[in-house]
Amino acid sequence: MSSDDGCALVMRIIHYPKGLVLASAYSSSPRAIPPSTNIGGYWWLRERCTQLVLCQTMYHLGIKYRQLVGATLIYGLICGCLPQKEQREPQQILAVPIASASISKGKIELTRTYGAALEAPAQFSVAPKISGRIEQLYVDMGDSVSRNQIVAELENDEYEQEVIQARADLTVAQAQLRRASTSYNIASLELKRVETLRKRGISSEAQLDTALATKLQRRSEQEVAQAEIARAKAQLDAAQIRLDYTKVRVSWNSKNGSRVVARRFASVGSMVAENSPLFSIVELDPITCVIYVAEKDYRHLKQGQVASLSTDAYPKTEFQGTIERIAPVFEPGSRQARVELLVNNKDHVLVPGMFVLATLTLRIVANATLVPDTAITKRNDQLGIFLVSKETQRVRWQPVRVGIQNGQYIELLDLDNLSGQVVTVGHHLLDDGSLVSFPAHSPEKATP
Repeated sequence: MSSDDGCALVMRIIHYPKGLVLASAYSSSPRAIPPSTNIGGYWWLRERCTQLVLCQTMYHLGIKYRQLVGATLIYGLICGCLPQKEQREPQQILAVPIASASISKGKIELTRTYGAALEAPAQFSVAPKISGRIEQLYVDMGDSVSRNQIVAELENDEYEQEVIQARADLTVAQAQLRRASTSYNIASLELKRVETLRKRGISSEAQLDTALATKLQRRSEQEVAQAEIARAKAQLDAAQIRLDYTKVRVSWNSKNGSRVVARRFASVGSMVAENSPLFSIVELDPITCVIYVAEKDYRHLKQGQVASLSTDAYPKTEFQGTIERIAPVFEPGSRQARVELLVNNKDHVLVPGMFVLATLTLRIVANATLVPDTAITKRNDQLGIFLVSKETQRVRWQPVRVGIQNGQYIELLDLDNLSGQVVTVGHHLLDDGSLVSFPAHSPEKATP
């Protein structure tokens, strides 16, 4: 124990027969037993003292006198053991070992990585327009289909019969038209003959009127026959269309690419009603990647912006996508906006429902003031850095405002002219003006 720690005074008063009193004091460690503690008749005093033995014999004194004498002895011993002032050497200020890095200028990018889900840009169901029993299914789940391809066929006996009936009705209507046309021609000739006879005065006016009325009647019958033919043709066309409906085709408006059967809902031999789905068809190239963006990043987005995508299914492959649509509103619950990216997927390796990570570069600063992220510390709830002066071997506290952070480097705002060295290791032991020492190796350079 050093001399600055002091010592303890231990005193014991022993009462011998016939009033003999023995008082002794000696040094002891103050850290072993706290001051002013009475343990088994010992008084501990945390002071510096030297060994002292004092004996005094007293006869025929009462207890009160002995207690008074003991208290007097204790007081005297305390006064004699007060510590003397010693000359202390001034405390040596030790330098704090640190590591530093250079403040640099360079490019830094603000990037964000979003969890995203893949969706098909187009998905629809294929269903028959008529009811019937399924006779053939030409595709199944996972098969590629082209535009207007026949994917299923229903029984068509009934619809073929309807076509035959419609054709027969058309034949009858055509025959009726021919008959009506013949009657009209005859009525026209009869009217000419009566007109000729009337000019010669042979026929009467009544005969002329009758011939004219007959011609007009035959003309009306001819028009009715023509209308019957039009109706028969329409019925034949409708029957033919219903017959064609027994062949279920897959169709879409756009002309690009093919589609893929995502699911089959029916089997051969089952009865289906009209508009009952048989297949689910999806578009896989390109495929849509959907992300949701918070308000602070929304202003940095624009159409055509490029993103890189990765997925656990293909960890060594990076996919490229571009922003196609940005929602003009935020979701009320999450306060995020939906953003859709189009991703080329010619090999169909990406499928709807797959989880991906989409990384977007939102902002680039070409000539930023950069420090390593380990240089930023906090004092009194204020972010800042410690600038190093190699001439004085001391540091200076500099409050800062930070900008873009990429995990390695941090942009300092409003400090374009700042240069020099910053502390990267050891700043938790520093204050403004602290003395520092440098390691043997040269400081690292903060280059992104």
